[in-house]
Amino acid sequence: MCKLASEDEVKAGVDLAYDAAESRVVERGLIALMEENDGSVLPGEWDGAVDITPSGAVAGGGVDPHVGLALLESHMGVNYAGKGIIHGTRSVATMLAHLGAVEFEGSTLQTKLRTPFAAGAGYDLPNVGPDGVDAPEGSKWMYATGKVVIKRLRLPSHAVLNVYGQSADNLGPNYVPGLEPNDMVGLAEGVYLVVVDCYKAAVLVKLY
Repeated sequence: MCKLASEDEVKAGVDLAYDAAESRVVERGLIALMEENDGSVLPGEWDGAVDITPSGAVAGGGVDPHVGLALLESHMGVNYAGKGIIHGTRSVATMLAHLGAVEFEGSTLQTKLRTPFAAGAGYDLPNVGPDGVDAPEGSKWMYATGKVVIKRLRLPSHAVLNVYGQSADNLGPNYVPGLEPNDMVGLAEGVYLVVVDCYKAAVLVKLY
């Protein structure tokens, strides 16, 4: 006789998975704010980030990551009155760390000029530019923004026991594809409000 996982065990499991993937989901939402929006996909209208990639570097897949970082920090210093944030993929952050351009101060990754650097898996796949087009192969977009404020409402997790489901070998009126009888299904949800303080700039950098 098999012993089913308890409802509390299922909730604990989905909570762990949710927490592990939470930052990635928020980062993907943040990338959407970097591209121009006319209200047809997301509510509201806003301009895309200012592309500061040197025109001569676009054909070559962008500038080197440390050059892109320098361009963003310089542009941000001139155009934003405050402490901004650099946003990049983990691949870009790895290359910059190898060059000694970013380092950890406690639990915060930052540049040599003490600008916070957000290295997130959610900035990758898709990694799009201000025009909403994916970065060319071998290249990645890196962004600078003003202060980012994230408000989070975590909803209660739920576990549901599918007692009445039918297997694919014995289809019935309650059959749910992918669920077998006595399956325990977990659901974790959250609501997020992300605000970016006015300034947004982008630069295309090459990885290889």
